[in-house]
Amino acid sequence: MNGFNITLGSSATLSEYLGNTIHETSGHITATRSLGKLINEDVVGLGFEMTSTGNLGNTTITLGVTQQINEGLDNLINGYFDISVCGGTPVDIVFNYENDEVNGSD
Repeated sequence: MNGFNITLGSSATLSEYLGNTIHETSGHITATRSLGKLINEDVVGLGFEMTSTGNLGNTTITLGVTQQINEGLDNLINGYFDISVCGGTPVDIVFNYENDEVNGSD
């Protein structure tokens, strides 16, 4: 990504697998989808799963690769998710990271 911001089209997905993931220091990928009720679904391949009890409506998901900093903590995470839901409420979200993305933290 090299500092660029990427917007995925309406049917585009990201395909990552163990050992072949995005590793950069800046930039983000964003996708917007109209979502119904979900059960453990990785919506666009960005590395997290959502479950909801109702329709989520127009949902924007962003995966950023900028290291997140919190004063006093070591082993900071090398990325973030930003999720904006216009309809229902996600009741369960599972974030998936590789060890090198969390700097060895669990």
